Amino acid sequence: MTLSATISPTATVGAPLHLSVRVYSPSGELVAVLFSQLGIMSAPTSVSVLNGAFLPDEGDTGRLMIDGPGVPIIWSGMSQGGQLVESGSYFVLTEIEDSFGKVESWTTPLAVIRTQETVDVEIYNSAGELVWTRQVPASSSPTGLQLSSENFALEQGGLTVIYGNGPSDHVSWDGSTPQGRSAAAGSYLVKLTQRGADGSKQTFTKAVSLLSAPDNVFSSLLLGPNPALSSSGSLEIRLVGALPSTSVSGGVYNLAGELISGVSGSGGALSWEIPKGISGGIYILRLSARDASGRVRSQAVKFSLLR
Repeated sequence: MTLSATISPTATVGAPLHLSVRVYSPSGELVAVLFSQLGIMSAPTSVSVLNGAFLPDEGDTGRLMIDGPGVPIIWSGMSQGGQLVESGSYFVLTEIEDSFGKVESWTTPLAVIRTQETVDVEIYNSAGELVWTRQVPASSSPTGLQLSSENFALEQGGLTVIYGNGPSDHVSWDGSTPQGRSAAAGSYLVKLTQRGADGSKQTFTKAVSLLSAPDNVFSSLLLGPNPALSSSGSLEIRLVGALPSTSVSGGVYNLAGELISGVSGSGGALSWEIPKGISGGIYILRLSARDASGRVRSQAVKFSLLR
């Protein structure tokens, strides 16, 4: 995503100036911040248009030049949230503030021409805050908005949002926020917007509930077969109730406390490959699991290995 560009080395010695460049929609809403209080030493004289109409779907950018210090302004058509804006006339507000607080500004138009139809998927919490968003190419056979479930839990693999009949006409939300944390249990609103290349759009919404996560990192540790045959090749391990983001580490020990082999993975299903040549007997599997919230639970279980 291109929101800013480097500054040309052209500068003169003097009091520092602060440069701010913002993009606004036709209705006057802030779309993107390209520069914010950037220090420059040479006073601008004007803002020139290098490419005033551009096609972001084809990799094109809108380009301006701040004359004087030679600062290029490049906008890829992305909003501050990381999505391509729809077709329309936007304007770039360039402001220069000197050390005495005096502000001088220029307003320059840029035209965005979309050539590809898109689908925007947005998920809001009960407070109306945007917690997740994706923009994808529109379906050739749109169906509106469909959800894999009206109630889902993170350990079930998340939520699938379907917007067409094609095999790839869906996106999945794993329940994470932009900060990489798991979203809190509660009610959410899924909003789907189908945008045409001509600027037209259709909007659909549906409510969904995110169920509470388990009270513990996992509820129990199971393994099998037990007894296991060394010739079977592997021992299957299951941490009941563990979320897919749970990290697991540990090992298999003999009764003398000696480490035989390490075990690691993520989620609730793991497999231990039985080493060749290991003798039969009683062994202990010790595992420690840590979830996305930092909670840790450890457990050990005995099992028999038969040759």
